[in-house]
Amino acid sequence: MSASYSNITENLLCIVPITRRLLFPQERLAVHFGRGDAEYAWGVFQPHFNRLQNAGFISAERILEIGPGRNLGTALLWWAYCETRRGAPAEVICWDVFKNAAPEISGFWSKLAWELLDTLSGWFQETESDRLQARPHEVAEGLRPRITYCVKPLKELEDAMNAEHMQFDLVYSRAAIEHIWDIEAFWETMARLTRSGGWHSHYIDLADHGQRDTNYIRNAGMVAVGLLVDRPIYTRCNQPLARRALYR
Repeated sequence: MSASYSNITENLLCIVPITRRLLFPQERLAVHFGRGDAEYAWGVFQPHFNRLQNAGFISAERILEIGPGRNLGTALLWWAYCETRRGAPAEVICWDVFKNAAPEISGFWSKLAWELLDTLSGWFQETESDRLQARPHEVAEGLRPRITYCVKPLKELEDAMNAEHMQFDLVYSRAAIEHIWDIEAFWETMARLTRSGGWHSHYIDLADHGQRDTNYIRNAGMVAVGLLVDRPIYTRCNQPLARRALYR
């Protein structure tokens, strides 16, 4: 009973941002949960992959993932597929404003690759399955994938990419864009960082995990209330969010 009361108290304290950060330091979370879940990584990858392929997408040399959170498995899958499909190097930048993963830990990519391979069965047709297995097998044996985990403000991300004259062929996200405060600045930056003829694929939730009272979705006519969960507790749509195309 005392343990139950302790859990309830801890959950209530987590409603307040400052106590949430004290109880669950970002670095500790990144180390403990940094690999993410392999099934979730496949679940993020597949709908993006299917929709892009149906629209004519073939491959990409440079890829940007927006807000991966704890899940770097999807980035590994995109890197593996594009390198194999192109027969040439591909690169993925995983950009976030908070550190939620710890790829610098020894064995991080190898363990993640094995987990992804263990859950591959049944996701894709044989041809695509072969393309998705080749490079992860090499990563599982110790190869370091060309994936950079980048934690910095949006302006610093753009400055860093400009310094390397880098633009992206594919930009994608899952349940990330709804957390962005200055959405106009974000889209303007993405326009500058996307190569001419590049692709965007984004899935957007109608919740913001209770971290602030409003965001651009609410301002555009959608109301979403979330409380420390990964889906909205309650949503009401007053008008369609048609200001931006979610897909190319």
